[in-house]
Amino acid sequence: MHPEIKTHLYLPESISTQEYLRQSSLPPWSIVRASIQTGGRGRNGRRWDSPPGGLYYSLRYPTEVSSQPPALQIMGGALCWLELLQELPETPKDFSLKWPNDLLCRGKKIGGVLAEQHADVIDVGFGINVNNFFDELANYRLPPISLSEAGGRRYNLDDLLARWLEKFIPALCRDAGSFFSRRRIQDKLITLGREVVVNGKRGKAVGIGEQGELIMEMDGKVELIFAGDVEEVQQY
Repeated sequence: MHPEIKTHLYLPESISTQEYLRQSSLPPWSIVRASIQTGGRGRNGRRWDSPPGGLYYSLRYPTEVSSQPPALQIMGGALCWLELLQELPETPKDFSLKWPNDLLCRGKKIGGVLAEQHADVIDVGFGINVNNFFDELANYRLPPISLSEAGGRRYNLDDLLARWLEKFIPALCRDAGSFFSRRRIQDKLITLGREVVVNGKRGKAVGIGEQGELIMEMDGKVELIFAGDVEEVQQY
C-alpha cells in the first residue's frame, strides 16, 4: 500500500503552485494545482510561461519516504512523465531528459520540474505543456512544444495527473533503487555524450553521480557539477 493524497487543492489562478505550497501549512501528501500561473518559476528564478491548457502542480511529500538522494527522486519524477507520455496513443516516442530539470520532445521543451526542500518535506513542482500552444516567434531559451502540438489532439489534464501519481508515488515509497537508478535516468538523458558548457566550463557530459550530479570530462580530468545550466556546444 502507498500513501493517499490527503489534500488536492485546485486553484483557477495562482502566482505559482510552488509558492502557494511554500507559504502554506498543508501536510505531506498534499497537491496544489492551478489552471494558470501568473508568476510560474523555473530554475534560478526564471519565469515559466503558464498559459491556459497546461498542467501546473506541486506535490508535497515527506523526505523520509525514500532513501534515494532528492535529485534522483526528482529526476525519477520526470522519468515517470516520460514513460507516461510514451504510453499515450498518437504521441511521438522521442521523449528525453535534459539535465538537470527539463523534459524534451523532439528536442523541444515539453515540461520542467522544480524542487525545494523545507525541513522534513520536499515540494516538487511540474509544468507540463499539454493543450497549450506557443508563439514560434517568441524568444525562448529552449524552444517549447506541447503534447497537443506533438500528438495532434487534446488531452484530459485530470487523467494525466492521476496516471502520473499512480506511477510516481508507489515508485517513491517502495525500494526505489531500481526505478530511480542512475542507469534508467542516464538512458533518457540527452545531455550525455555531448560537448556542453556548464557554469562557464566546457567539457563532455559522461554520466550522473550517486547524488544526481552531472559528471563531466574536461581536459582529461573529471569534474562533478551539482547545479547549473547546460548549453550544448554546436558542432560545425
